[in-house]
Amino acid sequence: MQISALPVRLATPAFGALLFASLLAGAVLPAEESSPRSMLPGSVVARADSCLSAVKQNGGVVSLYVDCPWTVYTKASVEVRLLVRDQPEQVRPRPTYFSDYYLKGDTLMTFGQCLEAGYGVGVARHLKVEHSMPTLDFLGQRNSLGRPAVTVAWKRPEGEDSQDKSQEELALASQRGPWAAFCSLEDWSVSRHRLCLDLPPAYFAKPGTLLVWFLRGDTILWAKRLDWKGYPNHKG
Repeated sequence: MQISALPVRLATPAFGALLFASLLAGAVLPAEESSPRSMLPGSVVARADSCLSAVKQNGGVVSLYVDCPWTVYTKASVEVRLLVRDQPEQVRPRPTYFSDYYLKGDTLMTFGQCLEAGYGVGVARHLKVEHSMPTLDFLGQRNSLGRPAVTVAWKRPEGEDSQDKSQEELALASQRGPWAAFCSLEDWSVSRHRLCLDLPPAYFAKPGTLLVWFLRGDTILWAKRLDWKGYPNHKG
Protein backbone atom coordinates (compact mmCIF):
# COMPACT_ATOMS: atom_id res chain seq x y z
CA MET A 1 0.00 0.00 0.00
CA GLN A 2 1.33 3.41 -0.93
CA ILE A 3 1.71 5.84 1.95
CA SER A 4 2.07 9.52 1.13
CA ALA A 5 3.59 12.11 3.44
CA LEU A 6 1.50 15.25 3.72
CA PRO A 7 1.82 18.35 5.89
CA VAL A 8 -0.56 18.77 8.80
CA ARG A 9 -3.69 20.68 7.84
CA LEU A 10 -5.80 21.90 10.74
CA ALA A 11 -9.48 21.13 10.45
CA THR A 12 -12.36 23.35 11.47
CA PRO A 13 -13.65 23.39 15.08
CA ALA A 14 -16.87 21.80 13.87
CA PHE A 15 -14.93 18.91 12.37
CA GLY A 16 -13.03 18.50 15.61
CA ALA A 17 -16.20 18.34 17.67
CA LEU A 18 -17.69 15.80 15.29
CA LEU A 19 -14.55 13.66 15.36
CA PHE A 20 -14.31 13.81 19.16
CA ALA A 21 -17.94 12.76 19.49
CA SER A 22 -17.41 9.86 17.10
CA LEU A 23 -14.37 8.66 19.04
CA LEU A 24 -16.35 8.72 22.27
CA ALA A 25 -19.38 7.05 20.75
CA GLY A 26 -17.38 4.34 18.99
CA ALA A 27 -18.07 2.45 15.82
CA VAL A 28 -20.44 -0.44 15.27
CA LEU A 29 -18.75 -3.49 16.71
CA PRO A 30 -18.60 -6.87 15.00
CA ALA A 31 -20.92 -9.62 16.11
CA GLU A 32 -19.76 -11.66 19.09
CA GLU A 33 -17.55 -14.58 18.21
CA SER A 34 -18.59 -17.95 19.61
CA SER A 35 -15.62 -17.98 21.98
CA PRO A 36 -13.21 -15.17 22.96
CA ARG A 37 -10.44 -17.78 22.99
CA SER A 38 -11.21 -19.10 19.50
CA MET A 39 -8.41 -20.13 17.16
CA LEU A 40 -6.11 -17.33 16.04
CA PRO A 41 -5.64 -16.72 12.30
CA GLY A 42 -2.14 -17.00 10.89
CA SER A 43 0.95 -18.36 12.64
CA VAL A 44 1.53 -17.68 16.35
CA VAL A 45 5.12 -16.42 16.72
CA ALA A 46 5.02 -15.53 20.44
CA ARG A 47 2.63 -15.70 23.38
CA ALA A 48 2.74 -14.09 26.81
CA ASP A 49 -0.28 -15.92 28.22
CA SER A 50 -3.86 -16.70 27.23
CA CYS A 51 -4.72 -13.04 26.61
CA LEU A 52 -1.74 -11.83 24.53
CA SER A 53 -0.34 -13.42 21.36
CA ALA A 54 1.73 -12.24 18.39
CA VAL A 55 0.41 -13.67 15.12
CA LYS A 56 1.99 -13.42 11.67
CA GLN A 57 -0.71 -12.68 9.09
CA ASN A 58 -0.77 -13.86 5.49
CA GLY A 59 0.54 -10.50 4.25
CA GLY A 60 3.60 -10.72 6.51
CA VAL A 61 2.56 -8.16 9.13
CA VAL A 62 2.61 -9.33 12.75
CA SER A 63 -0.43 -8.45 14.85
CA LEU A 64 -0.88 -8.51 18.60
CA TYR A 65 -4.07 -10.31 19.54
CA VAL A 66 -5.37 -9.04 22.88
CA ASP A 67 -8.16 -11.08 24.48
CA CYS A 68 -9.99 -9.09 27.14
CA PRO A 69 -13.41 -7.40 27.54
CA TRP A 70 -12.05 -4.04 26.36
CA THR A 71 -15.49 -2.45 25.81
CA VAL A 72 -16.24 -2.31 29.54
CA TYR A 73 -13.48 0.30 30.05
CA THR A 74 -13.90 3.97 29.15
CA LYS A 75 -10.96 5.70 27.41
CA ALA A 76 -9.24 2.36 26.81
CA SER A 77 -6.04 2.28 24.75
CA VAL A 78 -2.99 0.09 24.20
CA GLU A 79 0.66 1.16 24.04
CA VAL A 80 3.57 -1.01 22.88
CA ARG A 81 7.27 -0.30 23.35
CA LEU A 82 10.20 -2.31 22.01
CA LEU A 83 13.23 -2.98 24.19
CA VAL A 84 15.84 -3.81 21.59
CA ARG A 85 17.91 -6.91 22.34
CA ASP A 86 21.34 -6.30 23.93
CA GLN A 87 20.44 -2.71 24.84
CA PRO A 88 20.19 -2.40 28.66
CA GLU A 89 17.25 -0.66 30.28
CA GLN A 90 18.66 2.56 31.75
CA VAL A 91 15.34 3.61 33.26
CA ARG A 92 12.17 1.75 34.10
CA PRO A 93 10.02 1.86 30.93
CA ARG A 94 6.58 3.37 31.31
CA PRO A 95 3.73 4.30 28.97
CA THR A 96 3.21 7.85 27.72
CA TYR A 97 -0.59 7.73 28.32
CA PHE A 98 -0.86 9.25 24.86
CA SER A 99 -4.62 8.85 24.45
CA ASP A 100 -5.40 10.48 27.80
CA TYR A 101 -2.75 13.24 27.88
CA TYR A 102 -2.21 14.26 24.25
CA LEU A 103 -5.17 13.26 22.04
CA LYS A 104 -6.80 16.68 21.94
CA GLY A 105 -6.64 19.91 19.95
CA ASP A 106 -4.30 19.83 16.94
CA THR A 107 -3.29 16.25 17.79
CA LEU A 108 -6.91 15.09 17.60
CA MET A 109 -7.34 16.94 14.30
CA THR A 110 -4.30 15.20 12.83
CA PHE A 111 -5.57 11.85 14.10
CA GLY A 112 -8.95 12.42 12.43
CA GLN A 113 -7.42 13.51 9.12
CA CYS A 114 -5.25 10.38 9.02
CA LEU A 115 -8.23 8.19 9.85
CA GLU A 116 -10.15 9.72 6.96
CA ALA A 117 -7.16 9.23 4.64
CA GLY A 118 -7.15 5.54 5.58
CA TYR A 119 -10.17 5.05 3.34
CA GLY A 120 -7.91 5.80 0.36
CA VAL A 121 -4.22 5.18 -0.28
CA GLY A 122 -3.20 6.00 3.28
CA VAL A 123 -1.13 8.81 4.74
CA ALA A 124 1.76 9.46 7.13
CA ARG A 125 1.83 12.78 8.98
CA HIS A 126 4.25 14.11 11.56
CA LEU A 127 3.45 16.28 14.55
CA LYS A 128 5.26 17.49 17.66
CA VAL A 129 2.51 17.26 20.26
CA GLU A 130 4.49 18.87 23.09
CA HIS A 131 7.94 20.44 23.52
CA SER A 132 9.07 17.58 25.81
CA MET A 133 7.94 14.94 23.31
CA PRO A 134 9.66 13.98 20.04
CA THR A 135 7.88 14.41 16.71
CA LEU A 136 5.40 11.55 16.35
CA ASP A 137 4.23 9.77 13.21
CA PHE A 138 0.51 9.35 12.54
CA LEU A 139 0.02 6.41 10.16
CA GLY A 140 -3.43 6.23 8.60
CA GLN A 141 -4.23 3.20 6.44
CA ARG A 142 -6.36 0.09 6.28
CA ASN A 143 -5.37 -2.47 8.90
CA SER A 144 -5.29 -6.25 8.60
CA LEU A 145 -9.01 -6.30 9.44
CA GLY A 146 -9.67 -4.18 6.33
CA ARG A 147 -10.70 -1.08 8.29
CA PRO A 148 -9.24 2.44 8.19
CA ALA A 149 -7.23 2.91 11.38
CA VAL A 150 -4.48 5.12 12.81
CA THR A 151 -1.27 4.00 14.52
CA VAL A 152 0.70 6.67 16.37
CA ALA A 153 4.37 5.64 16.34
CA TRP A 154 7.92 6.81 17.02
CA LYS A 155 11.48 5.55 16.69
CA ARG A 156 14.88 7.20 17.06
CA PRO A 157 15.92 8.88 13.79
CA GLU A 158 18.62 7.10 11.82
CA GLY A 159 22.15 8.38 12.39
CA GLU A 160 21.38 10.23 15.62
CA ASP A 161 24.66 10.81 17.42
CA SER A 162 24.61 10.03 21.15
CA GLN A 163 28.26 10.86 21.93
CA ASP A 164 27.53 14.40 23.10
CA LYS A 165 24.40 13.55 25.07
CA SER A 166 24.27 13.83 28.84
CA GLN A 167 23.36 10.86 31.04
CA GLU A 168 19.86 12.30 31.45
CA GLU A 169 19.42 12.55 27.69
CA LEU A 170 20.72 8.99 27.19
CA ALA A 171 18.28 7.72 29.81
CA LEU A 172 15.45 9.54 28.02
CA ALA A 173 16.49 8.00 24.70
CA SER A 174 16.40 4.56 26.31
CA GLN A 175 12.95 5.31 27.71
CA ARG A 176 11.80 6.25 24.22
CA GLY A 177 12.59 3.07 22.36
CA PRO A 178 10.43 2.27 19.30
CA TRP A 179 6.85 2.80 20.40
CA ALA A 180 3.27 2.71 19.14
CA ALA A 181 -0.11 3.72 20.53
CA PHE A 182 -3.52 2.36 19.52
CA CYS A 183 -6.24 4.77 20.63
CA SER A 184 -9.51 4.19 18.80
CA LEU A 185 -9.87 0.52 19.71
CA GLU A 186 -13.13 0.08 17.80
CA ASP A 187 -11.09 0.27 14.60
CA TRP A 188 -8.90 -2.64 15.79
CA SER A 189 -11.63 -4.88 17.21
CA VAL A 190 -12.41 -8.42 16.16
CA SER A 191 -15.18 -8.57 18.77
CA ARG A 192 -16.02 -7.14 22.19
CA HIS A 193 -13.47 -9.54 23.65
CA ARG A 194 -10.65 -9.37 21.11
CA LEU A 195 -8.35 -6.77 19.54
CA CYS A 196 -6.01 -7.20 16.58
CA LEU A 197 -3.20 -4.59 16.63
CA ASP A 198 -0.82 -4.45 13.65
CA LEU A 199 2.82 -3.67 14.50
CA PRO A 200 4.35 -1.48 11.73
CA PRO A 201 7.55 -3.14 10.43
CA ALA A 202 9.48 0.12 10.05
CA TYR A 203 9.30 0.64 13.82
CA PHE A 204 9.45 -2.92 15.14
CA ALA A 205 11.98 -4.51 12.78
CA LYS A 206 14.59 -5.37 15.45
CA PRO A 207 14.28 -8.33 17.85
CA GLY A 208 13.92 -7.82 21.58
CA THR A 209 11.14 -7.62 24.14
CA LEU A 210 7.76 -5.99 23.65
CA LEU A 211 6.23 -4.17 26.60
CA VAL A 212 2.46 -4.02 26.21
CA TRP A 213 0.28 -1.80 28.40
CA PHE A 214 -3.50 -1.94 28.47
CA LEU A 215 -4.66 1.45 29.72
CA ARG A 216 -7.83 3.13 30.94
CA GLY A 217 -7.12 6.84 30.75
CA ASP A 218 -4.00 7.37 32.87
CA THR A 219 -4.37 4.05 34.71
CA ILE A 220 -2.46 0.88 33.83
CA LEU A 221 -4.93 -2.01 33.96
CA TRP A 222 -2.24 -4.57 33.09
CA ALA A 223 1.26 -4.73 31.64
CA LYS A 224 2.90 -7.72 29.96
CA ARG A 225 6.19 -8.60 28.27
CA LEU A 226 6.43 -10.61 25.09
CA ASP A 227 9.51 -12.07 23.40
CA TRP A 228 9.79 -10.45 19.98
CA LYS A 229 11.66 -11.88 16.98
CA GLY A 230 11.21 -8.71 14.91
CA TYR A 231 10.82 -8.55 11.15
CA PRO A 232 13.98 -10.33 9.92
CA ASN A 233 13.54 -9.24 6.30
CA HIS A 234 12.85 -5.59 7.07
CA LYS A 235 15.51 -2.96 7.69
CA GLY A 236 14.63 -0.91 10.75
